[in-house]
Amino acid sequence: MTEDQVYALLYLAAGTVGLVVAGLVWRVHRRWPAPRYLAFALAASSVWALGSLSSVLVADANRSAVVTVTVFPSVAMSVGAFLCMLSAVADRSWRPGLGMRRALVAHPAVMLLLGATNDLHHLVLAPSGTGDGYRFALLFWVHTAYSYGLVVVGVTRVVRARRHAPALRDAQLTIMLAAGCVPGLTVAAQIGYMVAAERVVNDLSPVAFLIAGLIDAHAVLRRGTLKVLPIARAQVLDHLGDVVVVRDDSGQVIDLNLAARRLLERLGAPPDREDGAPPDLGPLAELVRAGSGEHLLDTADGPRVLDVRSTPLTDPGGRSVGTVLVARDVTVEVTRRVELAHANDALREHVEIIEQLRAEVAEQAVRDAMTGLHNRRHLDGALADLAVDLGAGAEPASVIMLDADHFKQVNDEHGHAVGDRLLAEIARVMADTVRPGETVARYGGEEFVVVLPATGAQEAWRRAEELRRRCARVEVPVRGGGRLGVTVSAGVTTSDQGRTSASALLDAADAALYEAKRQGRARTCASPAGTPVTLLARPRARA
Repeated sequence: MTEDQVYALLYLAAGTVGLVVAGLVWRVHRRWPAPRYLAFALAASSVWALGSLSSVLVADANRSAVVTVTVFPSVAMSVGAFLCMLSAVADRSWRPGLGMRRALVAHPAVMLLLGATNDLHHLVLAPSGTGDGYRFALLFWVHTAYSYGLVVVGVTRVVRARRHAPALRDAQLTIMLAAGCVPGLTVAAQIGYMVAAERVVNDLSPVAFLIAGLIDAHAVLRRGTLKVLPIARAQVLDHLGDVVVVRDDSGQVIDLNLAARRLLERLGAPPDREDGAPPDLGPLAELVRAGSGEHLLDTADGPRVLDVRSTPLTDPGGRSVGTVLVARDVTVEVTRRVELAHANDALREHVEIIEQLRAEVAEQAVRDAMTGLHNRRHLDGALADLAVDLGAGAEPASVIMLDADHFKQVNDEHGHAVGDRLLAEIARVMADTVRPGETVARYGGEEFVVVLPATGAQEAWRRAEELRRRCARVEVPVRGGGRLGVTVSAGVTTSDQGRTSASALLDAADAALYEAKRQGRARTCASPAGTPVTLLARPRARA
C-alpha cells in the first residue's frame, strides 16, 4: 500500500467520523453556545479532511485546484469555529462582536476567492520548479500563520480562565486546553519530520483538528462538560445577599463582596481607598474581630442584627491561610422571635388566669353556696378515694356525722335567715377545726360529715366531742336583742383494718348519730368497728 493510499484512508475515516460526531453534538447540545461552535468546527474539519482526500486521489496536475477550492476555505471555517468554542468555554458570557463576525466570515470567503483564481496569480499555490507538483506561495503562509494565530488566541483565553477556576471548572478547562494544543503539536512534529527527511509529506493538520474536536466531543457527550456553565466566583459572591468578608492569616481584609460594601456605605465607612490600602471597615471591624454569633449594629437604616459565622481557610497542606466571615441580616427574624416571646408570655399569663378561673369554677362546683364547705359531690369523691386506700390496706379511717338539734324549730320561730346564719357559723367552726388531708362537707340540711383518714377510734371520738362542743357554743343574734344557739349530736365510726368500706362507714356513722338523737341529743355515740348498715335503721327525718 502506497503512502497516498494510507493518507487517503486516514482522511476518509477522519472526515466520516467527524461528520457523524458533529451531528450528534448538534442534535444533543445545540442549546448551548460552546457545543454549537464545536459542531461547526467538527463539520468544517471533516470537509477539510475530505478535501485532502480528494487532493490525494486526483492526478498531480489537478491537486492545486482541489486544495485551493475545498481545503483552504474549510481550514478557515474550522479554526474560526475552534476559536469561538474555546472563547465560549473560557467565558460563558462571551459572544463574537461585529468585527469578530466579519473576520470569521471574511477569512473563508477570501480563501475561496483566492483558491478559485489561483491559476491566474499563483499567490497561494505555485507550480514547483521541477514541473511535477506545486509549492506553497506567500499567501499560503499568511493564511497558515493567521489560522494558527486564532488557535493560539483561543488557547490563551482558556489558560487565563483556568488560573482562577474552581475545581470542577478546572477539570473542564484542562480537557479543552489539552485538545486545543493537539493541532499545534501535530504541525510542529510534521514540520520537524519534513526538515529531517528533506521531503514534503501529506498534511496531517485536518486529522489533528478532528482529534482535538473528538476529544472535546467526548467531554461533551460522555461527561456533560459544556452543559456546566462557567460562573465567576466574584459574580456568585456579589449576587449573595449575605455579607462576605475574607481575611488573610494576619487578619488583613483582602476581599469584600457587594453586600459587604453596601453595608459599609450604610455604616458611613468608605469600602475602598485610592492608595490601594486595605478597606476601612469602620464599625464593621469590631464585628469581624468578634467572630461567630449575633451582633447588633447601628446603621443608617436603624439598628440591624447580624448573624455572623466564621470559617477558617486552609491550603492543600492544611495550613491556615485566612478566614471567611459570612454575616446574614437576621433583624426581621430576631424581631419576630422577640415578638413571639412576648406573645408566649402573654399567652402563658392568659392560660394561668384561665387555669385559675377553671380551678375556681371547679372548686365552686364542689362547694356549698351557703356555708362554703364542700358539698355532697366532693364528699362522694373523698369517700371513693378513701375506699381505694382502705382496699389497699391503709391505716384505719374514721367518719363523723353531726346534726344540729331541733333545727326545724329555729327556722319556724326565727325564720330561715336566722337558721342560715347559724348554719354558716357552725360550718366556719368546723372548717377551722379540720386538718390538712381531712374533709368536712355539708351532707344536707343541717347535717355535716367529717372524713378522717388514718385516724383510730379513740382519736375520732375525741375529735367528734371537740367538734360537738365548739358547735354548741355558736350563737347568732336574733330579733329583739337576744342570741340564739343550738346543741349538736354526733355519730362516729372507725374502719376495721381496712375491712370496712367507705360507704359502710358513712352508714354506720349515720346510725350512730341516730342513736345519739334517740338517747336525748347533745351527745356523741360511737358505732362499733365494722358495724353493718342494718344495725340501726335510719328514720326518714329527725330534728
